[in-house]
Amino acid sequence: MNSVSEISPTLQDNNSTSITEIENEQEEIHEVSELISNGVIEPKVPEWVKNIALWYGQGTISEDEFIDAIRFLIKEGVVIV
Repeated sequence: MNSVSEISPTLQDNNSTSITEIENEQEEIHEVSELISNGVIEPKVPEWVKNIALWYGQGTISEDEFIDAIRFLIKEGVVIV
């Protein structure tokens, strides 16, 4: 089966990220997931991520700020959905 980048190497999304870049990121995520599944590395939630949830729970940041923070974490690959 051909990858999307082999079929259309110039295809890009709205953010001008190439399909090859997306495939590379997906491969990295898969590799990390395998390491976690095999017990090679142990996943840990960074303290600053815990703080964001704490601040939201305490009312220090708004719901919109909390949602923006979660979106950022997903976009940056800190949280995988």
